[in-house]
Amino acid sequence: MNRPLILFFIPFLNATFCTLSCYSSVDPNQCSLNPPLNQESGHEKKDTLSKKVIRTTLNQNEPTEVKVGLQGITTLEFPAKIEAINGYGFALQPNPDTDAFNLTYEKGTNFFSLKALRPGVSANLTVVINEKVYCFFCEQDNDPSFVMIFGAPGEKAWVEEGSEPGSATAGKKEISREQLVGFLGKLKDYARLKAGSPDSISTLVAAEPKKKSANGKIETVIKRVVRDDSLGLVGFEIELSNRSQSDYYLDPEGFAVRVGDVKYDESISDSGGIVPAGTSVSAFFVVTESANGGRNDLAVDQNFEVQVRASEPPSSGVTENFIEPPQDRLPVSSNPGKESGVKGRNSQKQDSAKETPKKFRQGATQASAKEHGVKTGEPAVKKRWFDLFRRNSVTAE
Repeated sequence: MNRPLILFFIPFLNATFCTLSCYSSVDPNQCSLNPPLNQESGHEKKDTLSKKVIRTTLNQNEPTEVKVGLQGITTLEFPAKIEAINGYGFALQPNPDTDAFNLTYEKGTNFFSLKALRPGVSANLTVVINEKVYCFFCEQDNDPSFVMIFGAPGEKAWVEEGSEPGSATAGKKEISREQLVGFLGKLKDYARLKAGSPDSISTLVAAEPKKKSANGKIETVIKRVVRDDSLGLVGFEIELSNRSQSDYYLDPEGFAVRVGDVKYDESISDSGGIVPAGTSVSAFFVVTESANGGRNDLAVDQNFEVQVRASEPPSSGVTENFIEPPQDRLPVSSNPGKESGVKGRNSQKQDSAKETPKKFRQGATQASAKEHGVKTGEPAVKKRWFDLFRRNSVTAE
C-alpha cells in the first residue's frame, strides 16, 4: 500500500476512536450541544410563576374555580371586608379524616387562605361581601394558584405601564396630598377657570349631569363631574337642598358615590357640616382609588349615585361650659336704670328715718343711765323724797 495513504488513515482512525470513546463516557444531557429537555430558562420560569397569580372580578352568576395544592397555600383577596364565610369541609382546625380543606381566616379581614388535605378533594365555599353572596368551587390540583385577587363586579382590570401583568400591586399609584388639594381647588373654581384661564384645565374632562336624587331628608343634585386622567382623580360638585323644617347635619368626610354594586369613598372633601332648614348649599369631594385599592376607571358620564352620611347635631356649648357662681355672690340687676331707682328709694327711706325724732320711754332712759354708771365705775345717785325739803331750806338761808 502507498505509504502516504497509510499515514493519512492512521490519524483519521485515531480521531474517530477518540470521538467514539468520548461520546460513550459522557452523559448526553451534559453536552453543550444537547441541553436537558426538562430544564427551563429563567424567562420561561418567570412566566410560569406569574401565572400562579390570578386577577379577576367577582361574579354572582357563576362559581369561580379555585385550584388548591397539597403543599403550599392559596390565598384569596377581595375588594372589601368579608362579612360571612361558610362551606362544608372547610375548617380552621380541620380533621384530616372528615374535612377537605384547611381554612385560615381572621375576622374583619378581606382575605383567607386554603390548603387541600387529601388528593382529589373538592368542595364549594360561599363568601358574603357588601351583602352579596359569591360562590367558589375549590378543588385539589397539582398545579395550584398561589394568589387570586378579586376586583369589584363590573370593574375593569388594567395594568400600569412597566408593571408585571400578574403583579398584585399592578395599577397602584400613589397620590400626594398636594395633588389632591390642587385638584380640589380646580374643581371648586372650574367655572371661573373655564372662562378666564382655559389652558389650566385643558387636561380635565367634565360633564354636568344635573342628576337629582333623594337622600334621606335632603335632595342631592350632581352639578358637575370632573376627571383628571393623568392622576386617576374624579371630582364631584353637588348641591344639597334641605326642604324640611329642621336643620340637617352631615359628616363632611362621609361622601361616596356608587356605580352599580361598586362603592367609591371620598379621599378629600370641602363641605360644611350643616344644611340649614329651607336652604341649599354646595359641597365638593374627590374620589381617588377603586374599591380594591387600584386605579379607578370611572368616566364622567356614568350613572352615579351620591351617598351622604348623616351625623348627630352638636350639643349646646352653653350647657357644657356652664359654671355655677359662688354661693356668697349676690345677683346684680342687669337694668342700670331700675337699679338706680331702687337705690334712690332706699336712700329716701334712710333720710326719712333720720329726720323722724325718736321716742324714748322712761324705762329706756333709766336703763341707759344705769348702763352709763356701770361703764364709768361711779355709783348712780339715788333721789329721795326729803331732798326736796333740804333744797328749800338751803334756799331760805
